[in-house]
Amino acid sequence: MNDEDISTLLWRLENGEVSEDESDLDEDALDYYDNVGELQADLERENQILEEILTENDGTAPDPPLIFDELVENQPHSNATPSLRDLIWKKKNLDLVDQAFTFLGCTDYPPIIMNLSTPYQYFSYFFDESLLARIVTESNKYAIQKKY
Repeated sequence: MNDEDISTLLWRLENGEVSEDESDLDEDALDYYDNVGELQADLERENQILEEILTENDGTAPDPPLIFDELVENQPHSNATPSLRDLIWKKKNLDLVDQAFTFLGCTDYPPIIMNLSTPYQYFSYFFDESLLARIVTESNKYAIQKKY
């Protein structure tokens, strides 16, 4: 690691983007991506590498597994976590049923709710004082931890 990498890591650590606990993770753990673009770029790189291997072997390489290797299926269920590299993603349109997303509840508000004039009154109508006190306490703890 060079000085720039170290300073970037320290900055991310101070801002809560990276945890000190992450250093204890296994190298075999799943990769997590900050956004979809990173995941897509990684998968495309792996596909290019696979295509290069296939062209070097004149197409004699075995087909990739559809979902899991057989060895993964034989492992106990608690340890069997699928890796993104073991999956084959298929692109297709999502079939949506309009009725599944239609709100069937009552949309008429009672007069007591319509007469509330501030956001605090509206919030207090649905949530009790104990929840508000908890939010205040946790917000103050967070502010102290972040030294605001």
